[in-house]
Amino acid sequence: MDIFKRSILLGLGLITLTKEKTEEFLKELMEKGKMSKDEAQSFLNEIIEKGKTHKDELKAEIKEELQKIVKELNLVTRDELKLLENRLNELENKIQEQNRG
Repeated sequence: MDIFKRSILLGLGLITLTKEKTEEFLKELMEKGKMSKDEAQSFLNEIIEKGKTHKDELKAEIKEELQKIVKELNLVTRDELKLLENRLNELENKIQEQNRG
C-alpha cells in the first residue's frame, strides 16, 4: 500500500489536487476494490494534512522573499513607521510641555 500511495502522490501532485477531486478518485478506487473505505479516509486525511504543510511552507517562503525585496528596495516597514510615529509623538509632547512651562 505504501508504494501505491507514493505513486498516487507523485503522479497526481498534491498541490494541484482539490479535496473534491481527491475524494472522487478515492471513491473510484474503493468501487474497484483497490482500497477500503478506512484506507481511503486515512489517505485523504494524509493528503489534506500534507497540503496544509506545503501551503504553510510556501507562505513562509513568500514572506521571506517579500522581506528581501523590501530590504533591497530600501522601503520602510510598518514597524519602522510605527517607531517614527512614536518618536514624533514624544517630540510633540516635549514641545507642548516646554511651551506651557
